[in-house]
Amino acid sequence: MKSLIVKSSRALSCWRYRILVLALVGALLYLHGCGRPVEVSPLTESAVPPWQVLTARAEFVSLEETLLNPPFSTEILELAPEGVMVKAGEEIAQLSPGDRTGRLESLSADLEQYSLTVSRDRNLLRMIAEYEASNAQIAALELEAKDIENQRAVQSRDWQRIVELSESVTAAKVRMKMLHLQLTAAAKMADRGFVSQQELVDSEKDLVVSNIEASLTARLLPFIEEHADRRKVFDAGENLAKAQLSKELATFTAQKNIADYEFSYKEAIRKMNQTATNVVELERQIASLSINAKRSGLLIYGDTYDGAEMVKTRVGAQVYPGISFLRIVDMSRCGLGFAIDQRDVAAVASSSHFYFRADAFPERLLSGNESQRVPVALDIPQARPDGRTQVAFKVPVASYPAGFMPGLSGSVYCYDFVSEHLARFAGNRQTRLVRRPFKRIMSVTGDVKTASAALVISGIESKLTHLEEEGKSIEAGAVIATVDCEEISQSARDAEIELNKKNEEMQLQIHKNALEDERLAMALKVREGALEVARLKHATLLKSRDEDKIIDLKRALELLDARIALAAEKVAHVSTLRQKGLSSELEFMQAETELAVLKKDRAITANELETEDSGPTRRSIKLSELDVRKAELELQRATHEAGMTGFRNLMNLKLLEAEIKKIEMTLGNLRRDEESASIKAPAAGVLIHNELNKPAGGVGKARVGDQVYPRVPFMQVADLRNLQVHAKVSEMDVKFIKPGDEVKLVLKGASVRSFPGWVSSVGMVAVTNFKTRQDAVIPVIIDLVSPKNGKTAIDAAFRPGTSCEVEFKLYDLPDALHLPFDAIVPLATATCVMLPDRQLQPVEIKFSDGLNGAVIASGIDAGAAVLLMEAKHD
Repeated sequence: MKSLIVKSSRALSCWRYRILVLALVGALLYLHGCGRPVEVSPLTESAVPPWQVLTARAEFVSLEETLLNPPFSTEILELAPEGVMVKAGEEIAQLSPGDRTGRLESLSADLEQYSLTVSRDRNLLRMIAEYEASNAQIAALELEAKDIENQRAVQSRDWQRIVELSESVTAAKVRMKMLHLQLTAAAKMADRGFVSQQELVDSEKDLVVSNIEASLTARLLPFIEEHADRRKVFDAGENLAKAQLSKELATFTAQKNIADYEFSYKEAIRKMNQTATNVVELERQIASLSINAKRSGLLIYGDTYDGAEMVKTRVGAQVYPGISFLRIVDMSRCGLGFAIDQRDVAAVASSSHFYFRADAFPERLLSGNESQRVPVALDIPQARPDGRTQVAFKVPVASYPAGFMPGLSGSVYCYDFVSEHLARFAGNRQTRLVRRPFKRIMSVTGDVKTASAALVISGIESKLTHLEEEGKSIEAGAVIATVDCEEISQSARDAEIELNKKNEEMQLQIHKNALEDERLAMALKVREGALEVARLKHATLLKSRDEDKIIDLKRALELLDARIALAAEKVAHVSTLRQKGLSSELEFMQAETELAVLKKDRAITANELETEDSGPTRRSIKLSELDVRKAELELQRATHEAGMTGFRNLMNLKLLEAEIKKIEMTLGNLRRDEESASIKAPAAGVLIHNELNKPAGGVGKARVGDQVYPRVPFMQVADLRNLQVHAKVSEMDVKFIKPGDEVKLVLKGASVRSFPGWVSSVGMVAVTNFKTRQDAVIPVIIDLVSPKNGKTAIDAAFRPGTSCEVEFKLYDLPDALHLPFDAIVPLATATCVMLPDRQLQPVEIKFSDGLNGAVIASGIDAGAAVLLMEAKHD
């Protein structure tokens, strides 16, 4: 913005200000409807107070506007006309989905894969929990069985042998007694010579041997009664320890496997949710391609980038995020935007007067009643003085006249401008109003462009390998450029290889699934057979009896009873004979020994019969029941394993099908990208190369070897049958231009000829850039086709990219009442002139021109004298 001009002086005495205040009050009373001109007291040159002037260049802006940005880089398909009043929610633009549809299909395929993965992992997590529970139960049963076997090994004794040893000890006592008597008798007989010495030695030997056997048996019996079989105890303890370790290992393995499956499940959910979020975002972006007005207001086109410069938004143009391509402004909430030097912020913030005088409407004054300081200090480049920091202000205005458009520039006065301006008429400089012709012709430079040009963009990012020459006439569909697609071709070949690999993998998976199903079916049959065998063994155990052995034992027991009875009779008979002296004590002891041996055999046989007849023990039954339960659990585990393996194989097959579908989609996209490497003309016309920002720096037209990017046009096909001239007209002149006006075009370098043109459109917004020029400009588009007959009178020299002079006839009044610019007294509610008697006379201005003054429509007659500002204020 233009830097401030700050002037300060000492305050005047009170009586001087009172004179000026009276003059202002008189003027305001007249403007508020007193109906008569108000006399203003004359001020002499010495009475004019030196004002503290705070001015700045300002811009007329809308204080409430909505900027619309595209959700992503795309193309405009439909667009509402600029300058229309739109309502909130009304559709104002339609954008192309671009590559979002393909990306949505790709992400949807990924989402399908992740959904299958989540379903697989969720069911596998449930199945692995059941499978590991079966494993844990089997391990617990194994531990219980081994514990029972260990207890049996620790507590078990060889009861049959214990009975045998016990009875042997009893029989040995009787036999020892008999052998002792026999040895005594043999010794006596040997002394008498009736027995040989060898027989005596044999008797002594029998006694010693029997004594040793009896001693060994007596010592072995307590040991066997107190101690179990050490080998059996060791084996049982070792098996119990192994079962305990197996149970702990099963618990650890179950936790690890479940944790692994749970991690896979959560990871699959994370990927699925992330992909689903991306899908929702893409769907939202595609749904947002219909741009609706967020508020009611005036629709104004923004700018977009055509590859080299910012151009006005139009149908078919590429739009980009971050660049507002549409604006909706609320024209009922307008004001002023300007910047003040930081040293004057306090004075401006405390000011109660803000007046704006637009360059395009110098006869009117806009009044602001409050200020809004933007809380950001801006270091504005090219500000004067250099390096000064500016602070931005916004001041709303209550009303403004018709014809004001956003962007108009002018001067803002941060003080009582009305009083200061009236003081400029302190002298007697005056003129008389006269009627005279009022005419003005203005010319600006315009650029010839196509009214309809098809932009050429590359579908992929790559380097140009071929480019048709600029200016060449081409037909629609002709190849005009090619880009390097070797990487895409290689990717397509890799995708084909991957597709073939996946198809082969799917066939192998199908064959593997069939073999797995067969194997698992056989395993189930084996487990079912094992369960049936365990149940049969258990039933057999409960009913198991060796009837033949029982019969043999009973018969042996009966025989032994008979023999014991005979032996007992023999003992009784020998005892009777002994009492009569007919038998010796030795014979009696021999009979006793025979009876003891028979009783021992009977006790052993009776114990064996009792053991055989009593059936299985509780431990044996418990172990058999555990074997049956184990077989059931193994069948259940095999069923879980079969279900889990079958489900995993089925889901893997579905995932392979989804992967194949995704690869086919990717391959199709690569083939399309490969085809798009040959860029074809979207329409018939003349080829024009765009100016591009080169990666190495600078701007230039596309050449072979340059990098091109999607959504960035690098060429255009122009229709030379429909050309336009784009010009930028000053804000002070544009109010005289309207659509349909005829203009004269003079091509530079061929000024001997001129061609007619017709104004097609006038911009709705003025563009202000105080860095380059002090006034705002408005774009004006001129058609070369006559609206009357549809013909054009230009020659072949008119081509896109050339420049021409555009001559506008702004106004041509043969008889107009002229008002000099120095005589205008702008007020907030009316335009006045000051009469020689210091009265303010309101007048109606038909239009004003900063170069020629104004044309009065009514309010004063020709010949009337009006005061002019002093020359030093011009």
